Amino acid sequence: MFKFKQSPNKFNVSDLKHIIFVYDKDIEPSADYNYEEVLSNVRRKYARIDTIGGIQVFDGVNLVGIATHMITIRYDKDMTSQNWIKHADKYFDILDIEDFNEEHRFMRLSCNIRGTTEKMVNLI
Repeated sequence: MFKFKQSPNKFNVSDLKHIIFVYDKDIEPSADYNYEEVLSNVRRKYARIDTIGGIQVFDGVNLVGIATHMITIRYDKDMTSQNWIKHADKYFDILDIEDFNEEHRFMRLSCNIRGTTEKMVNLI
């Protein structure tokens, strides 16, 4: 299991150095009787991103669904595991959310990197 080098209680806002975008993911029917994944309600946030494991990527798509990154953000009461994260040109699926000591100051998101934003299969 991944461990922070410092206690979450000593976590500081200045540690949030990456800009991420949080999306709501909706499924909408399309004209050809299939469905489309639609990302909406974009929210910009500052985050700390820690890599905790490797990935197996084939043609821009991650093949394994285990946690690969820990993303720490300021507390957001609307954040759920149904949200998606975009950082640079990659999508992240949120697997688990932890509120440090239930203090509503910071959240640690256990995430799986899905792959590049160029592949729509990464939204499934």
